[in-house]
Amino acid sequence: MHSAVMQNKKYIAFAAENTVEVLCLSSLDAAVQKKDPKAATYKRDKKDYMVQWPSLTYDQIIALSQTKELREYNDSGYIPYTCIVDPYTGKKLGFGYRDAASIIEAVGKLKSEMKTKGPGFAEQLAEAVAPAGQGEFYKALNAVKKVKVKGRVSKAVKEKLDARVDAATERIIEMAKAKVEETIALPTEEAIPALEKLIPHLRGTKLDLDAKRKLRELQKAADSDKGE
Repeated sequence: MHSAVMQNKKYIAFAAENTVEVLCLSSLDAAVQKKDPKAATYKRDKKDYMVQWPSLTYDQIIALSQTKELREYNDSGYIPYTCIVDPYTGKKLGFGYRDAASIIEAVGKLKSEMKTKGPGFAEQLAEAVAPAGQGEFYKALNAVKKVKVKGRVSKAVKEKLDARVDAATERIIEMAKAKVEETIALPTEEAIPALEKLIPHLRGTKLDLDAKRKLRELQKAADSDKGE
């Protein structure tokens, strides 16, 4: 299985652009104890890496194979076992592939099917942030909160997606802050109407109170100038 897939030159080229491999091995500990050539290691940066899997150490492979999430995917009880998993939802999309050609064909088909199901998470998030570019920060914040992934999501994937939502929220707030500073820097006669127009769009950013306070200061200063 290893030579039929992981060492297949056509598959290696395909995987570089289309897949992320997750590896689980059984009986690796026994193979190491028996000094099986397939379990040989080499030294790099004072660590012992596996010759067959050059970027992984023995401990990393064992730890990965023992994770609950990965054990759930192989419900056959047998190895070798291959399956394709949606990286956003954690859903198993297909399984039982025994060679490089069948995996390449299956991944290509599933990618085409996924494109017809509407925008993915990244596209949804980009679309949600877009209104902030037109100064509609409140609208953008609300849209970002509604971005969700359909289907079952693993804990690890959820944490990554939540981090992307948090980053998008921070980006919107930074854009709003820059807009407030830009508006305040305008001449008073321009800043007052601009702030009045901007403030409703600052809800949810925690910048609206400061903007209102600055607006009152500018209005007071403008009234004082008129009185003179």
